[in-house]
Amino acid sequence: AAWKLAKNALGDAVIRAPYDGQVTMRMVNLGGYVDAMTHPVLLVMVDNSRLRLTLKLSEVRAAFLSPGDEIEVYLPSNEKHLTTKIEVLTDSVDAATHTRTAIAWLDNTGPDAVPGGVFFEARIMPSALKGKILLPASSIRTEADGSWSAYLAEGNKAARTELTGKFLADHSEFIVENGVKPGDRVIAEASMVRDGQAIIVGGAKESEATPEAGKSAEETK
Repeated sequence: AAWKLAKNALGDAVIRAPYDGQVTMRMVNLGGYVDAMTHPVLLVMVDNSRLRLTLKLSEVRAAFLSPGDEIEVYLPSNEKHLTTKIEVLTDSVDAATHTRTAIAWLDNTGPDAVPGGVFFEARIMPSALKGKILLPASSIRTEADGSWSAYLAEGNKAARTELTGKFLADHSEFIVENGVKPGDRVIAEASMVRDGQAIIVGGAKESEATPEAGKSAEETK
């Protein structure tokens, strides 16, 4: 009986967590005396096997997103690249910042697991914009008749090309339907050139036409 009591007492002296996790706060030091009155909480531990990613997105960009859209995540803290998908996209818009919130989850197990609270970079490919080309507004010229055009760097000359498409609601970028194809070199400042003007490509400010993907930097929780 005495042996069983001693064994139980020894077992009570060992604290085991009900799950794997990471200690985020410790209220006692090794070798210190503790009791239920003065130390009701010894430490705080969280299960970080899955990280919740919280992204704040402009309402204009968020309009092209939907749950299930793919997110490429880069964690600078350990130079890790991961892929996940948007699981929740709020309908409400923050009146102060004009943003909507997207939430995704990342598996975070193994030796390369990172702590919660780290910042990350995210590149989102909206399914609604896959295969589309977006150009900066500065590269678009609005003609007198209301049509749009841009200038391509062809050899050592600027070549005007007519565009069809539309601007984003905030007028920051133009979604190209026709007139530019992937790989074209677009002059980023349309107001500075005219059709046939000689240019120096090495010193020109250009924007290479590529299918668009959004980008955001936020914090995991």
